[in-house]
Amino acid sequence: VYCELHDEVLDCMEDKPEAAARLDAALSDYQASGGGLWATLYLAEQAKHLLRIGDPAGAAATVARAMASMEVTGEHWAEAELHRIDGEIHRAAGDLVRAEASFAAATAAARQQQARSLELRAANSAATLH
Repeated sequence: VYCELHDEVLDCMEDKPEAAARLDAALSDYQASGGGLWATLYLAEQAKHLLRIGDPAGAAATVARAMASMEVTGEHWAEAELHRIDGEIHRAAGDLVRAEASFAAATAAARQQQARSLELRAANSAATLH
C-alpha cells in the first residue's frame, strides 16, 4: 500500500492526469491499513497539483483536509508549507489580503520550528505579491 501511495504522490508532482483521484484512493487504503504517517505531506502535494491544474477549489479543500489531519495526527512539520499553499490558492483567486495573511502564518510556523528553508520559501512567496 505504501509503495502505491508513493507512486501516486510522484504522479501528482508530475501533474499526471487523474493523479489526485488516485492519490485519494491510495491514501484511503493506506489509512485503512493503519498507516497515517506523512499524510499531511501527501495532501500538500495533492493540493499543489490541484492548484497547478486549475482546480483551486479542490486545492483549498485538500489544504483544509490536511490541516484537520495535522491537528489529529500532530504532524505539524508540514504546517508552514500548508499555509504557504493556502496563500498561493488565495493569490490565484485574487485575494491578496488573505494570501498575505497565509504567507505570514507560513513564515511564523517555519520560524517556530526553526525550518529556515520553509521560512525562506514562505517569505519568497510573500515578496512576490507586490
